Amino acid sequence: EIKAGIENLPSIPGRNHIIITDKLTILDDCYNANPISTKASIDVLDMAIGRKVAVLGNMGELGANEKELHYETGAYAAEKGVDVVCAIGDLAKEIANGASVDGTEVHWFETKADFLAEMKNIMKEGDNVLVKASHGMHFPELVEALEEAGKTVDTVFSAALAEPIRPGESEPELIQILEENGIFYRPNGKTNVGLGRPFLPVEAAS
Repeated sequence: EIKAGIENLPSIPGRNHIIITDKLTILDDCYNANPISTKASIDVLDMAIGRKVAVLGNMGELGANEKELHYETGAYAAEKGVDVVCAIGDLAKEIANGASVDGTEVHWFETKADFLAEMKNIMKEGDNVLVKASHGMHFPELVEALEEAGKTVDTVFSAALAEPIRPGESEPELIQILEENGIFYRPNGKTNVGLGRPFLPVEAAS
């Protein structure tokens, strides 16, 4: 009973929380961070199969050696074979510097907004993504963005497309979202990607 209870314990967001999406596997460990816990999370990421991405931010309250400790953390990520390191924040620039060896792909961003603007150009389908930083960096919003980026079009619109969308009857908001994702209505009733349900021309929808 104890074993079953442990196995059924729900994971807690921000604390070694594994989120599996259609395209990405996210290791959400962003509640807090220090060099020891971050290296431990990198060890967990190292066990993943496939490309490994570490999204790491500032670690606070490290004292006079804070830059050195950030650098060592970045070097550890490279040593463990992390394929891509995305470092966010002023101190995390030293993580980027430390990881810039052995062919590791490294990106440094001054702010979360800068990272979010480039995120889709960095992530690839099948990636395993670790997200970790000190609590004050507010990285849960990055986890949420990665969750959204990890959904396929079918998943995002499965509920909305339970019935065929009839031209002239579609919600403007949905059309806007579809267009933002590169999906456009065509007069022949087809879209430029494979959805669970097609857009139907007026004749077919009647």
